[in-house]
Amino acid sequence: MITVIGQHPNQFNERDGMIQRIAAIDNLIKCQKRRYLEIHFRKYWKGEHLVEDGIEVYKWNFFIYFFSILSMLISSDYIYVHSIYNSRVVFPFYFFLKNIITDLHGAVPDELEMYGQNKRAKLYSWIESKVLYHSYKIIAVTEAMENYYTDKYPFTKGKFLCISIFSKMKTLQETNRKENGVIYSGGTQKWQCIDIMKDLIANTYDIYNWTILTGDPGCFRNLNQSKIILKSVKPEEVQKYYGQNSFGIVLREDSIVNRVACPTKLIEYISNGLIPVVLCPQIGDFYKYGYKFITYRNFRDNRLPSKEEVKQMRIENYKVLESIMDKTNENIDELLRILS
Repeated sequence: MITVIGQHPNQFNERDGMIQRIAAIDNLIKCQKRRYLEIHFRKYWKGEHLVEDGIEVYKWNFFIYFFSILSMLISSDYIYVHSIYNSRVVFPFYFFLKNIITDLHGAVPDELEMYGQNKRAKLYSWIESKVLYHSYKIIAVTEAMENYYTDKYPFTKGKFLCISIFSKMKTLQETNRKENGVIYSGGTQKWQCIDIMKDLIANTYDIYNWTILTGDPGCFRNLNQSKIILKSVKPEEVQKYYGQNSFGIVLREDSIVNRVACPTKLIEYISNGLIPVVLCPQIGDFYKYGYKFITYRNFRDNRLPSKEEVKQMRIENYKVLESIMDKTNENIDELLRILS
């Protein structure tokens, strides 16, 4: 039995970035017997036991259900913890249970520093060091993340598996795209550089046909609504809009958080034939593998490659995804071997 520490993916949380990662891992281990345990310090005083899609889901308060949590974890063959945030709620158990796999998701202390939460960053940095020391295996989303952490914590060498989660790879096909069609699909968090993007939209209304798909459309209400398509759609509808456009916006500043990340958005863009428009090209492993992109400045100034060059960029980017996925598949096989 595998006990997964984190929220169980469902129709109500499927748009959240962390949940998408959890869902992807869940899909990998779907043949394994598993249950989900969501622990909170300030909620679930009465506890909840649900069954979602045939999977048992437990929602327990750490203090009220401490001994139930302990019993469940001890009875688990493996414990899979999603992110350093969730490792906090099972922190004591790392010191005596030797079967915990920690999926980093991202560089949490660095994310908190980005938001100016320096005290929380120091706390999570301490938690991170202890958690990684005691983890049986550590899952990174990129080789860049693995390298960053093995440099930061040399004792983690040999513990890592790099698993970059992709949507199902499909044959790259040309569609009836708008040559000047550009799309942004995603949230409005600070690291998405929303203010820079809104300024870009405002200055390129007459150059490009813009489509914005977001769960927070109100963030873009001050833009000229007659000039853009602004919608909130279900995840299964997004691909249709990707096929109608040629470029995808993924603006990230140069930081450790972005250098080690593997944005779902960038994967989706490339796998659907969109050419990324980037502020900083050093994102995860894509730069190392030689992906093709258009810089923010060139895009803003309408200095674009030719139609034939764009077509070739699509082909080369798809090869980059295939290369990264080949490496991922090796590590997926190793993870499944461990869990079997």
